[in-house]
Amino acid sequence: MRWSYRLRSKLGMPIPDEMKNSKAVRAGLRQTYQAVSYEGSMTVIVGDRSKYLKDLSMGWRNLVNGRVDTKVVQGTHTDILRDPNVAYVAKVLDEAISGSEESF
Repeated sequence: MRWSYRLRSKLGMPIPDEMKNSKAVRAGLRQTYQAVSYEGSMTVIVGDRSKYLKDLSMGWRNLVNGRVDTKVVQGTHTDILRDPNVAYVAKVLDEAISGSEESF
């Protein structure tokens, strides 16, 4: 939601009221969201300086009925999407997508 807010601000687009108080929106979503199980397998990519290092699956094992593969990338949550780390993330995504296509 933050990127959308920033983009709208930069482009001079109107900001919807629900985006103006994103903290309240996120709190409301957490109260009403009901997670459902996923029948497939998934790959979780986590930064090595993430607060989730105690549970590398970041809680997904509770919802995923298939395999949960975890790939650790150097950096924080946002660092993994910047050079030079993003190249490794792209490789991991490519391998995960290729592997899922083979299972069809």
